[in-house]
Amino acid sequence: MTKAAQALATWQALASQHAACLTVIYWADQNAEAAQRDAWHSGSRLEKADVWRWLPSRTLAGQLKAHGLGPGQASAALAALAEQCLIELRDNGSSRGREIKLTAHGRKVARAGGIDPAHHPSSKGLLSEGLWKMLACVWQDHPDGYPASDSGAWDRLLHHEPDPYVRHGQSVTRHGRYVPTMHLTDAGIDHYRARWHDYARVYPAVNAPHPDAATLLWPPHIDHALARLRTQSATLRDLIIQMPEQISALTRPDVAAPPRPVNLLPLPSTVSVPADLTPTLDRLHRATQHTQSALDRATARYTSAVREALTGYATVLADHAAAVHVPYLQACQHYAHVAAAVLAAVLADHDPGDALNTPPPPALPGSWTPPAPPHTGLPDLDAQLQTAHKTAGPPQRRNAAAPPDLLATAARLTGYADTITDLLADGHLQRILLRRTLL
Repeated sequence: MTKAAQALATWQALASQHAACLTVIYWADQNAEAAQRDAWHSGSRLEKADVWRWLPSRTLAGQLKAHGLGPGQASAALAALAEQCLIELRDNGSSRGREIKLTAHGRKVARAGGIDPAHHPSSKGLLSEGLWKMLACVWQDHPDGYPASDSGAWDRLLHHEPDPYVRHGQSVTRHGRYVPTMHLTDAGIDHYRARWHDYARVYPAVNAPHPDAATLLWPPHIDHALARLRTQSATLRDLIIQMPEQISALTRPDVAAPPRPVNLLPLPSTVSVPADLTPTLDRLHRATQHTQSALDRATARYTSAVREALTGYATVLADHAAAVHVPYLQACQHYAHVAAAVLAAVLADHDPGDALNTPPPPALPGSWTPPAPPHTGLPDLDAQLQTAHKTAGPPQRRNAAAPPDLLATAARLTGYADTITDLLADGHLQRILLRRTLL
């Protein structure tokens, strides 16, 4: 038996909890390694591998719990992995507590299990994620050409051995100008067609077009339908939040501000003018006083009318504020219900378009929780979905008799639906599920 076969056999013999524990440790180790690479590129001081590969166990507790491993289960899984020489354990003797290090053997076993497609045997001969994304951009603009840039990464594709994947070219704009572009070579076209499925497994975040233009991996109307449901929920949520703010603003004492005052002509006193002007000035003073009194009465009526109108509007808003709550909760439940149905359809390899027509359960209670997501067989994806589903359920309340908080309940449902919607967008989940063929 080859070493690769032995590593795969070791992975397959692991209990599910032990495999989940090894998955968490593997990715923590890879993240630590990536941090060291970033430090090297930035010129920072590096640590020795025998230092940074030791991981404090407390920093992994959250991820282990997300994978269904509580403290006792995690401790048992760590002991089992250490017994098989897949990890090493040591007590640090400080506040960091126990530390864990993934061994070289443990790294090989984890990769043989397919949890890191970038290191699976089927990934040999593939470009890096960045170069694959660039090649996909050139493919998408083929044969017109993709706008060239000064990035040195293009050299890796221009001078790829044994055959380059792209070449320099020129394209003519609609204004008749020549601009430098990148074009696919025959070798680049053949590589794209031959290895597209492998790239889709290894780099699911890169939404590279399928080489067969007639094949649509993910129908865009699914994304549009889920986005519409998300918008409906968000619109009602904003309305519920804004109505109390509007009511409070309308009932403030200063909301009915009087109109801008009218400045009447200032008149001199009768004692400071000649006697023959006194009668005229007296008439002007009486007219000014009469006009000012009329303005004061009109201002009072205006202020009272405005206050009455605004108070009435605030009363109407207050009377109808509660009426928005039930439609809002139903919209959130509908959004979560449809998103969960589309997720289940994709995981079961059914038509996700049919799931859009799934009617919501009638008279959904406020404590309704979406159905649990199906098991995918991918530990990291299962942990993500299970964590999101757990947060969608009603929280434990100290006072069981108190009604649940509407906004909090709806936010949990939409949060779960948003997680699913983002995961489904542009066929991202479908590309992740291609990794199952590696297992």
